Formats: sequence, structure tokens, C-alpha cells
Amino acid sequence: MAGAELRALASDLNTAQRTVRTRASQVVRSSGLAIQNHARANAPVDTGALRASMHMREGSGGMSVEVAPAVSYAHFLEHGTVYIEPMMFMQSALEAVAPSFEQAMAQVGRNVL
Repeated sequence: MAGAELRALASDLNTAQRTVRTRASQVVRSSGLAIQNHARANAPVDTGALRASMHMREGSGGMSVEVAPAVSYAHFLEHGTVYIEPMMFMQSALEAVAPSFEQAMAQVGRNVL
């Protein structure tokens, strides 16, 4: 390859990297919001504090999200205790959204190639 061809290839790869990162971060964010909405919809309700405390935090430059309730008792409701059965509202949210996340990420890769 000649120098001009290598520079063009490098430029194309840079553009592809930015495109993939942008599209992937959009998929991550929308999937995080979907998980948050699903968890809110399926969380047990007594006072509504658990649902209201559900939040999403983005990290790694948009390449990761953390979805979690802020109330201290959420873990006990999710996993159960000797007195209550596990309710698994967070786990079910993750499992519900995972297939569409995987498909969307695969599509991001296909669009670049």
C-alpha cells in the first residue's frame, strides 16, 4: 500500500471507531433506560419509595450504565429473606432487556463492517 492509501485507511478506521462508539453508547443508554422502566414497573409497591428511588448512572464515557434503586431495603426485596420470597424485579428487568441489547449491539457491528 502506498502512503496515501494507508492514510485513507487510517482515516476510515478512525471514522468507524467514532461511529461505533457513538452508536454503541446510544444502545447502552437506551437499554439502561429500558431496564430502569421495566424494574420500576415490576418492583413491589407499598409506599412507592422503591420505584421512585430507581435511578440510572452512566459511566465509561457512555459505554456503561448502572441501574439501581437507592432505598436500603431493595436488596432484601430482590433476593428475599427468611420471611419473604425473592421478588427479582431487577434481575427480571435485565433478562427482559438483554436480548434486544445484544441484537442492537450486533447491528452496530454489522453496520460498520
